[in-house]
Amino acid sequence: MNELEENGYIVPPLLYPSATISSNSSWGRSVVVEASCIVSAGAAIGRGALLSGASVIETKDKTGRFVHSGSSATVTKDAAVADYTRVPSGRSSERNKHRTERKKAAGLNSKLFEHNAEALEAAASMLAETGA
Repeated sequence: MNELEENGYIVPPLLYPSATISSNSSWGRSVVVEASCIVSAGAAIGRGALLSGASVIETKDKTGRFVHSGSSATVTKDAAVADYTRVPSGRSSERNKHRTERKKAAGLNSKLFEHNAEALEAAASMLAETGA
């Protein structure tokens, strides 16, 4: 992502049409929100985060940079998820509980970055084709 941005590309958030996203939520650059996700009011999604299908980010949650929320994972109300953390599929990340697995970007979380890179390359290609 940094390389794209350094070369003048604007990397927009990629939001699937069936995702439900509150207008009172916020997100950083390069976020990918897949099908059937729910992002509630007051939620803040960090840069480069990937919310896999049917993830739920509840009210006032804060997800860090490059967080991966697995399919059908839930981040419960008022929770904070640290940078480079993976919330496994079907699991819950609750306030003051440590049910998330911290992964370093260079390590086991590489699949997340490959997925984001592929999505961003596709977006950049579409922008180049349209002349935007």
